[in-house]
Amino acid sequence: MTKITLTKHTVKPGECLIMLAKCYKLGHWQPIYQHEKNATLRANRPDPNRLLTGDELFIPVQDKKQQAVMEQRNTFVVKRANVFMSVQLKRQNGEVLPNMPYTLEIKPGKLAEGEHELTLENNQLERPIILQGQTDDEGIAEQQIPVQATFGVLYFSPYTSLPRYQLTQVVKFGFMPPHDTPQGHMAMLKNRGYPVHKSDYQQSDQQISAVKAFKRDQKLMAAQNWQSELVQSA
Repeated sequence: MTKITLTKHTVKPGECLIMLAKCYKLGHWQPIYQHEKNATLRANRPDPNRLLTGDELFIPVQDKKQQAVMEQRNTFVVKRANVFMSVQLKRQNGEVLPNMPYTLEIKPGKLAEGEHELTLENNQLERPIILQGQTDDEGIAEQQIPVQATFGVLYFSPYTSLPRYQLTQVVKFGFMPPHDTPQGHMAMLKNRGYPVHKSDYQQSDQQISAVKAFKRDQKLMAAQNWQSELVQSA
């Protein structure tokens, strides 16, 4: 009989269920999310794609000794979950870029992200991966990416009349700043479509406007804690 043990895990920046399933050698993320010990997690995070830094969950892990015996005697075919990058390309004025060719480069190495004091690593990758595509009618670039990848570099030319003018954008896969920080609050607002940019992580008129718009949309009173409401509705 297969012995399963539960490992308690605290979610770190950039982690998602698919990545955790990969790290713990599980075929799919659903056994984690649907486990009875994770009922509280499901109640707080009804969308399994939205984990927050600091969330605690239990991961069912097969006993290593029994796993080794099973691997010697059997061959299994496991369907693993796919991971996709989906971003919308825009010009600096906010205009979307439909049918825009782009290149996504994912290569081994580290990225020092000073803004959030985080080092992203692609050290599990054995070789560089170059993916090319074209945005759809809404400017969305979508690509299947390796589960273990944490960042990539996106290259595209926003102006057809200036093909040599190329923009470079670092894309962090699955990363969200800690939800109890101003950076985390602004990142959640940005994910909801409010006009927030990196420079707005510090106090600015645009940041204030984004917060006011969120409070108006949620029908919050002036004295209500909008940060708590934002985290709870994430």
